[in-house]
Amino acid sequence: MIEAQPFNGQHPAPVTRRRLSTKATLSWFTAAALVVVSVTAVLIWWQARDSDSLAATGTDCVEDPNRIVDDEAGLGYCIPRDWVQVSEEDMAGEIYAINSSAAEAPGTSEWGVSGWVRFSVVGANVDALSNAEMMVAAFTGADLDSPSIVVEDGVIDGHAATTFSNSHADGSSWMMMTVIEFDDRWVEVWGEVVGDDPHLIEQLESIRESITVA
Repeated sequence: MIEAQPFNGQHPAPVTRRRLSTKATLSWFTAAALVVVSVTAVLIWWQARDSDSLAATGTDCVEDPNRIVDDEAGLGYCIPRDWVQVSEEDMAGEIYAINSSAAEAPGTSEWGVSGWVRFSVVGANVDALSNAEMMVAAFTGADLDSPSIVVEDGVIDGHAATTFSNSHADGSSWMMMTVIEFDDRWVEVWGEVVGDDPHLIEQLESIRESITVA
């Protein structure tokens, strides 16, 4: 038989539970609210940034009102919401005589724009690659063999494409020219940013990335 242990009259010490003061509780909720507000602000900024940089890309671009269809080039592309398509009336002028379509970013330069892009079509027998490289070199004050000229080979909607780009030595502009190869023609995409603005360069590159066969 097991004998019961004698009761010594002592009870286990009660567990002390620490309660947060009202001030500490309010501080915690305030910090949490600030985190939520900060995250929300970042998400809104990111979405607005994407929207400003490019109206839409890929399949969404086809339905976007900022999409331009260039029938002569056989291509479609999107422009940022703050860019404008050059009107048919202006396209008939001397400035755009060799272009099939064009768009511009309004600005305060002496030309009234801060950036532009122009499409043109040339024959398949033209050495479009050499011409593009020479144009970029000439307009940015660089030698043909200058390491500052960036050359990127890629594919645009199933067609071989090469892009030449460079910043002017004095920082006055950034220029790119992309040539897209088709069986019966080349399409040249010529763009320039006045003042070498990184945001505008990103916008111009986003236009190139949105190009699809119409």
